[in-house]
Amino acid sequence: MGKRELTLVKSISEFIEWAARFNQDGYLFRGVTNEEYNISASAYRRLKGKNKSPEDRVVNFERFIQINRGLIRDVRLKDMDWKNGRKLRDLEILAELQHYRAATCLIDFTYNDDLC
Repeated sequence: MGKRELTLVKSISEFIEWAARFNQDGYLFRGVTNEEYNISASAYRRLKGKNKSPEDRVVNFERFIQINRGLIRDVRLKDMDWKNGRKLRDLEILAELQHYRAATCLIDFTYNDDLC
């Protein structure tokens, strides 16, 4: 396995630039059985059908954020925000929840060494 590069992303535009490289061979999105499916976070897909007007999209985006904040809050209230003796950050909580099939704002992808 090759050396992994750590990238600190500080803005949406930096994230978009960083994410663009995943269009290259070697990266696969997981959980999508058909290449024609649009890739979106599971929490977003639950709200997507309700985006009929621009106002609906704003309300649904706010709801999308509330869903994820609520997930983090619930984990913290139940004192389940620890792993290996360390308190998890918000993003780490969402990643753990995603691993256990919770609908989060995350899109799950992985690097495939076999394709490189």
